[in-house]
Amino acid sequence: MRVKYFSNYDLSIGYYLELAERVICAYIPDRFDEDINDIIEYYNIAQFFDQSLFLKSWDERTIKSYSDTVKQFRAKIGRYFHNVKAKEFGSLYDQVDPEY
Repeated sequence: MRVKYFSNYDLSIGYYLELAERVICAYIPDRFDEDINDIIEYYNIAQFFDQSLFLKSWDERTIKSYSDTVKQFRAKIGRYFHNVKAKEFGSLYDQVDPEY
């Protein structure tokens, strides 16, 4: 199951934030084998943080720590798409998980 952001009013926010927490905690900054689905998931997690949507169980220190990691997601998303060649978009599309 991948993290998905739908809207600020979706009833699945809590569920997906719990999944996002697992992804954030498992994130390895120097990992370079992410695929398009990892990148899309990072983007969806960033959407929650852009909207200041957090679990009530997260204290300010946790939010700050997770926000710092999500900033790294944004950089990785940019680098990933910067390196994609136009001729690769068809194969990337084919790799996208149907969940997305």
